[in-house]
Amino acid sequence: MQRQDGTFLGTEGEFHFINWGGDGPLAHFAHATGLCAGVYTPLANILRSRLNITGMDDRGHGQTRVPANPDSLNSWNVLQMIWNYSAII
Repeated sequence: MQRQDGTFLGTEGEFHFINWGGDGPLAHFAHATGLCAGVYTPLANILRSRLNITGMDDRGHGQTRVPANPDSLNSWNVLQMIWNYSAII
């Protein structure tokens, strides 16, 4: 399977994700600030024989159009992040 790009509707809008596919347990690659999921393509291609790999562009990054809102980041709202990520799993 080749890399497949897609979108899903999260609670705050449309998010971009990549499914690199692969064999084995599901692994989600989360990017650091200033990057996007696509930076993991070389690594995902190596690990696809052992893992089924997905990644998501978080708000304000890559091809996700949901804007970043740094002023709203006054806590770690883990439940919101889990809800967004669960849409691609």
